Amino acid sequence: MAIPKDDNPLWRLYILYFSPCEIMHQHHRRLKSAFFSDKATQGMVGEEFNAFTMYWFASLFVVVEGWKSLKINEPQINEMVEEHWVSLRLFRNAVFHYQPEDRKHRQFFDPDNFNWAEKLHYALRDFFKAQGWMSNGRG
Repeated sequence: MAIPKDDNPLWRLYILYFSPCEIMHQHHRRLKSAFFSDKATQGMVGEEFNAFTMYWFASLFVVVEGWKSLKINEPQINEMVEEHWVSLRLFRNAVFHYQPEDRKHRQFFDPDNFNWAEKLHYALRDFFKAQGWMSNGRG
């Protein structure tokens, strides 16, 4: 893993937060078609798909949190971030802090929220690709 050697906060956001998020997303995508193909396959990959999906969502929140903290001026992404910021924050908290019920988890598996996360991830990926930082074959 490349550790940031300079004081570029955007590079740190990419290498320390988006890059691991991208890896979680790749595993999520790898398992998604198998998970939704049939009941037998769903049973075989279900726990793995669920784990990668939950950790991808949680890591996406950390990327978004850094994005907001850095006040990056990218209107399309900023608008997307605001759309489900609170839901994603609650989901991240539910992943890393025990919850006596699954309400915070369930609310983010709504298709609108799920599709939003995919679109936001791809927009962030495009942004970082435009910076020239995604040359390792991902995407």
